[in-house]
Amino acid sequence: MSIRTGIDIASIGRVEKLLDKYGEHFKQRFFSRYEKKYGDSKYNRPQTYAGMWAAKEAVFKVLGRGKRWNDIFIDHAPSGRPEVKINPVLLEHPRVPIPPDADWDCSITHDADIAAATAVCVWG
Repeated sequence: MSIRTGIDIASIGRVEKLLDKYGEHFKQRFFSRYEKKYGDSKYNRPQTYAGMWAAKEAVFKVLGRGKRWNDIFIDHAPSGRPEVKINPVLLEHPRVPIPPDADWDCSITHDADIAAATAVCVWG
């Protein structure tokens, strides 16, 4: 069995400034349509976007390559639990040894001005 983990933190204040300065352009560049709908529906939008940003960065660290932001999608279960979705094309890269049927897990947390996320991938 193979396991890879990734972790990242993001400044909620920094994400808030990006949302204020670039608005929809920022969201379109880094987040899917669903992620934008989810983020905009939350009371604390900057916190939600920072959490999804950190989760995507954690997934990139597991993959070991790339930053095509729309190849990674943070979905949410009805309970609110984050779920990792990945464009299968990204997993076809020769430097990514993770099979398309691998199991992913993700966790996001927030405190003060920090959002943090972990991503775990298990296969084999």
